[in-house]
Amino acid sequence: MTRKFLYSFLLLTVLMTSCKKKTEDVVDDWEKFDIKTETPILNTHANNRELILATATELYRINRDQEFIEKRPLEVYSRIYGRPMISDFVFTRVTKNLQNRQIIEFHLTKTPNAEIPIVIEDLIEEDENVIVDSHSRNTGVFNADGTKFMLPVAIFPNYSYSMLIFDIELNATKDEFVAVELEHRIDIPELPYDLDNITNMRFLDGNYYLGTVQGAFRITPEGEVTKLFPQWIFDFFEVDDKLYMTGYNSWSFYSSSDSGLTWDRVEGLTELEMVEVINGEVFTQSHLFDPLKMSNDDLLTVEEIDYAREIPLDFSTNFVLNYFDGKYYLAISKEMYEITEIQLD
Repeated sequence: MTRKFLYSFLLLTVLMTSCKKKTEDVVDDWEKFDIKTETPILNTHANNRELILATATELYRINRDQEFIEKRPLEVYSRIYGRPMISDFVFTRVTKNLQNRQIIEFHLTKTPNAEIPIVIEDLIEEDENVIVDSHSRNTGVFNADGTKFMLPVAIFPNYSYSMLIFDIELNATKDEFVAVELEHRIDIPELPYDLDNITNMRFLDGNYYLGTVQGAFRITPEGEVTKLFPQWIFDFFEVDDKLYMTGYNSWSFYSSSDSGLTWDRVEGLTELEMVEVINGEVFTQSHLFDPLKMSNDDLLTVEEIDYAREIPLDFSTNFVLNYFDGKYYLAISKEMYEITEIQLD
């Protein structure tokens, strides 16, 4: 009994020592940023001047010295739909007003109270009804310079999707609106309405791309629509001047070297799903509530990220990552964490 007890004690000691050593080896380089928003952070945007955070009720602007330029309250009459979308000078929200009408709001990032609200129902025919689609990863998409914005809507009784492309004109200093007008309504009868049909949309290399359960679509700024694939496509991204698309099946991984005109299947199976390219690195997650992972250079396999122990990984809030002035900023719920270099687990 004594020998067995001694062996058991030694084994337990070794296991406890190993666990302690593993814990001590974990380096938590993530630091909590000195900010706590009133409501969860839904989206972020970074440029060479500032980091912008958007919640359902606030807009924050932070400069390169990590000083608050602005904390702007945002009115919510009923609710907001999806996520605010942010460019360098303009951000949008989809809301409902006091008359229960769907509104797309165009706001300036630099100027408080500069807002153009547009009633979505005013953009369709009298015998039509419309629902803004807010279930995809991004609630609309800006073009590269933020002068156009595409919003997906479902039109009834057609029971199919249409894309509304708005033209945004600002003054020379980007602190006043000149006009925001509907430039194109692009009907896509091949894309029938269904809840959660659209997974994501991007603007890459001069064109819009739409990933849906019904397949992938390429939309030119002039409104020409091409269906690229019939199977469920998740997302699109660009690396080294080449476009990629990911899909529900791991073999639905394609690349294009001619601005999306033709696509070739990438050899191998990929673990990439919904993708963000940040500071030249490729990150992926299954959905916004899923902790981000980092892709290896092959774009097929991924690595777990070593998050700080205090970062909640409970799948109940958005994980939004961005890069600003030499640091990565991770938004989770109402808090931000920062790190100079992503550490892998």
